[in-house]
Amino acid sequence: MICERLQRAQSEGELPPDADPAELARYVSTVTQGMAIQAAAGATGKELQRIADMAMRVWPG
Repeated sequence: MICERLQRAQSEGELPPDADPAELARYVSTVTQGMAIQAAAGATGKELQRIADMAMRVWPG
């Protein structure tokens, strides 16, 4: 579902034409799974927010 949404975003001009929706979907899944593990291990909301902020810095413009 993430990939389909990113494909739609690309077709609507929200993602650059050279972005790879499948790779981005894998990236989003990996980051969110990692954040879930961090949260279960006791990471604070502030720490998780910093992870999300870092993940978004590498998002295609």
